[in-house]
Amino acid sequence: MTFVLSRQVQSQIDKFSDELYKLTSLDFNWDGEQSSRIHIPTIHSAEMLFDKIYPKICDLIPEIPWVVPISGGTLQLEWHKPDIELEFMDDENVCILWVPKGEVGWFGWKTEKCEVINIDGIVGFLRKVAEEYG
Repeated sequence: MTFVLSRQVQSQIDKFSDELYKLTSLDFNWDGEQSSRIHIPTIHSAEMLFDKIYPKICDLIPEIPWVVPISGGTLQLEWHKPDIELEFMDDENVCILWVPKGEVGWFGWKTEKCEVINIDGIVGFLRKVAEEYG
């Protein structure tokens, strides 16, 4: 089965990749707190995961996430409506965090290996959270 992305979806994926790869220009101590450079394998994992999930959630979450560097050399992807984060704990593991509607504080889903992650499970979860906010 061939899957063809619309120009708009592909444009958003390309825009996300551009934002993601800007993190490669951050040197050691990029925040003045002795923070590590962002690990290239983490960037690759984030790109791989986003490329797989975005086409399946863009009807409910059309915005691309903010790409936020983390001091340990990792990163997180943040959406603000709904409040969802995909936090890359290291080069291989990602954790989903969210704020349920009407609640205060973050709730965690689970950490999974990026290489064997259940894409359909994450997509279903993200869609459920987005529908709660809709």
